[in-house]
Amino acid sequence: MIFLDNKYKAFEKEIEKATRIVFPCLKEKIKDEGFYTFGIFFANGFEYLELSANTNLGNIEETQKHLEWYKKEYKKESPNDFDKTLKELKWDFGSWKYYNNDFIKPYNQEFAQAESIMQNMYEDLDKINKKKLSKWKEQDYYEEWSIFHNEILESTIKAIKKLDKTGLFGTGKERENITLWISTFDINYELCEYINSEKNYTKLITELHEIGWAEDIEI
Repeated sequence: MIFLDNKYKAFEKEIEKATRIVFPCLKEKIKDEGFYTFGIFFANGFEYLELSANTNLGNIEETQKHLEWYKKEYKKESPNDFDKTLKELKWDFGSWKYYNNDFIKPYNQEFAQAESIMQNMYEDLDKINKKKLSKWKEQDYYEEWSIFHNEILESTIKAIKKLDKTGLFGTGKERENITLWISTFDINYELCEYINSEKNYTKLITELHEIGWAEDIEI
């Protein structure tokens, strides 16, 4: 899909630009809570993106809320105790304190241009693929979309790695304490390997294995 090459490059630049602005501001706001993770997530077939972040304090607060909700909803205590729920919600981005709420919305807005470029590519490809669909095998159709998805993820990874080299996400121990995410809403744990140190990634997968997640990933 050569006709999209320049748009992928423009998308990468916008991801880099927005992250350079957002991450330091977000970090300053929540650093006292024990900031430990920041992610960019792609949803609905890569039609839009959302940010999510969490802190140790946020993890505790969301765990308490979840257990209270469970008791109210099912009229009984959760089968999981506080510590197990805490470990599970730690890496469930949909349960992070700073996701899909008024706090994170202004930060999402900084990525509006990147999202717009991605949406335009999505629409262009959709129009072209629909015209070709009658001539294609179903496999060819899905392969085209798979290429698009991979290019978006690779462009995002390039932008994040470039920023990481500048020290934007910290250095030394400070950097090791931050786990960066790039994922679809299906959760692609393996992508974390490309944007975190080997030590950080190994720790993440080890913690996921302890709660029975990502068991197909070896470390």
